[in-house]
Amino acid sequence: MKNREFTDKTIGEDSLLKVRYLCNYHCLVMGKDDMKVEFIDCNYTRAQKDGTFARHMHLYYELLYIKKGPYKATINGELLNLDAGDVLIVQSGQYHEDIFVKGCELFGFHFNMAQGFALFPPGTSIHKQILHLQE
Repeated sequence: MKNREFTDKTIGEDSLLKVRYLCNYHCLVMGKDDMKVEFIDCNYTRAQKDGTFARHMHLYYELLYIKKGPYKATINGELLNLDAGDVLIVQSGQYHEDIFVKGCELFGFHFNMAQGFALFPPGTSIHKQILHLQE
C-alpha cells in the first residue's frame, strides 16, 4: 500500500473539514503479552466552520487527540464534551457523530487490536473512553 504523506483533502458537507493525511501504513507491533496492534493511518483535521460530520462507524478503533477545542461527539446517542489535551477512543463498531466548532484541531489515529484483545471490557461507560491529559 502506498503512503499518502501530507495529502490534503476537504471533506464533509459544504467542505466542513480540511484533513491532512499524515501517513497511511499497515504494521503490526508486538507489545506486552504478545498483544498485536495494527496501525492503519493518522491524520490532522481542522474545522473550516461550525458543523457536524454525520453519524457513522468504523471497523477499527479511532483515537482522537484534541489539539484545539472545543470538540463534541455523540457515541451511541450520548453527548461528550472535549477540549484541548483530551483524548477520545472510539471503539470499533460504535456509531458516533463529530460536532465541530470553527478552528477546532485534532489528530486522528486508526488502529486494530488482534483478535481476542480489547481496550475496554463489555459494558464500559462511554465516559471512560475519554482521557484528560495534562499539558
